[in-house]
Amino acid sequence: MEPFKIRCVTCQAGLSVRNESLLGQIVACPRCGSMVEVRPPSLSPKLSPELAAEADAGRFASETVGPPVASASSFKLIASALACVLGGAAVLGFVLLGDEEPTAIATSIVEQKLEEPIPRQLPLPVESALLQEEKTIDVPQVEPPTDIPAAVAEAPAPPVEPSPARPTDVAEPKPSSRARKFNPLEFDPENLDLMTLDQGAVPPPAEPSPKMAVIDPAKIEPQEFQPTMNVVRRSPDTTTSVQRLDGPERLRQRIPALQFESMPLGDFLRLLSHLSGVAISIAPDQLLMSGITVRQKVSLDATDISLDEALVRVLAPLKLEHVASDEQVVVLRREASKIREVNYPIADLIDSSTSAELLAQWTQRLVAPETWQAVGGSGVLESKPDVLRVTQSQQVHYQLLIFLDRLRLARNLPPVSRFPVQQLAGASPWSILSDRLGAPATFTFSQYTTLDEIIAHWQQELGVPILIDWPALANEQLWPQTRIACAIAGEPWSQALDRVLAPLGLSWRAVPGNMVEITSTEKVDFQLQLDLFPLRGDAGKIMQELRVLAEPLAAAAMVHDAKGNVLIALQPAAAQRKTLQQLRKHKFLLVE
Repeated sequence: MEPFKIRCVTCQAGLSVRNESLLGQIVACPRCGSMVEVRPPSLSPKLSPELAAEADAGRFASETVGPPVASASSFKLIASALACVLGGAAVLGFVLLGDEEPTAIATSIVEQKLEEPIPRQLPLPVESALLQEEKTIDVPQVEPPTDIPAAVAEAPAPPVEPSPARPTDVAEPKPSSRARKFNPLEFDPENLDLMTLDQGAVPPPAEPSPKMAVIDPAKIEPQEFQPTMNVVRRSPDTTTSVQRLDGPERLRQRIPALQFESMPLGDFLRLLSHLSGVAISIAPDQLLMSGITVRQKVSLDATDISLDEALVRVLAPLKLEHVASDEQVVVLRREASKIREVNYPIADLIDSSTSAELLAQWTQRLVAPETWQAVGGSGVLESKPDVLRVTQSQQVHYQLLIFLDRLRLARNLPPVSRFPVQQLAGASPWSILSDRLGAPATFTFSQYTTLDEIIAHWQQELGVPILIDWPALANEQLWPQTRIACAIAGEPWSQALDRVLAPLGLSWRAVPGNMVEITSTEKVDFQLQLDLFPLRGDAGKIMQELRVLAEPLAAAAMVHDAKGNVLIALQPAAAQRKTLQQLRKHKFLLVE
């Protein structure tokens, strides 16, 4: 069945129908709840030649003159229908009462009604009115008679001499027994913006301005990101948006039993967050130091256990721990600040183009540059012919170890550490996730829904783990229970995330482990992270252009490893995304 559009005669919301089973039924409008009959254009009433001509004249008159009124031919049609109805009522009365001849009763009633003045404020058929509404013209607003239904009062008709008589009160028709709730799978929401989808938040105005422009999100080019586009709205109810919780106290509550087997770590943390009501988050670098992702399977079988103890028992084998503050729980790598001295073998990385001194320079520029003694930090690095001797915190040691092994992978060399190879990548996560992030996204949350539920839905549809930096979101007054409404239709996931998160003061970035992290715009724009981009061809032509992207921040750096033809960049995520775009534009990117 070809999709077609109908319109709610009460609130004028446009709906697209795609399910053939709805033909002839009456459904509830998703915006105002009024009953709407699902009738395709082919089933619309046919007009007689005389009425068709009057309909055209009425449309012309409505565009050029003042308030519309009905023609005499329209009144004849209405009078005939009224006579049939009254005649049927008379026959029914005779059958029930048996006092008079039915024919005489019907004749007297019809004659009496025809002698009365015929009301003049009746419109054209609804189909003509809907066709007329598709035009954008400045028409004077006319207050419809209060005793005519809204579906009738809004449609214009050809002008004739007005009559002082007014129609009798018409009762609002009762909903049909076939009416049922709006099903989003049977109606296409792509032509509804959030002003229409937002049910009950703000009632539609009684007299909308004829000059009001209605923006259709589905007609906006997906390549053009417009931050002001109304694709997201925060709930006006802020009672659940601001949390004032005692995190440690919440974690002390006990539960009778907690049993699960081979549950992903991310799902476990979300379960504990729901049970405690406190946001629980873990940063990608903390996961990387433990050599795991949120897909890591965990198990627990316990009775009469506190939520705090459950966290300890699950996280300890992974070398993780949790820190609870007043309103947050953050999972960290255990003993990440411990100072150690480690010797890193580099003989396999030394060649005619890369000396031990050059590799030491790269290390201090690209790995936690603010922590070395040369710039006032405490880290110490000594360069030997085939060894780098480093005294640093355990957190920086992990960053250095991962940097050296990723460089080996980019040069097609085997890693030398015991770090899980599957957690390493010789390419940028932006490149690895490009196919998934370029896939089309379509979702509609017309009712205000919690951020936690919406992001869980995104993760399921995108097929990529999504980490949430709840401490950063708290700075924007956003919490797992904060409710928003949002709608995206057929846009790439990368752009869909931009358009929904930007109005909230948030952004996203691809992170090691082939994951996506949602955090603040400030972190995405300024927080440095290391990335590697394997190249093809002579990269010298583009290096100068790419270095411009690293200039805004003094600590940012970019080097080219000639041996592996790898671009190594320490930049904010926003700059890395632009770097990837430039490499693709000039076709220098090796991994697509």
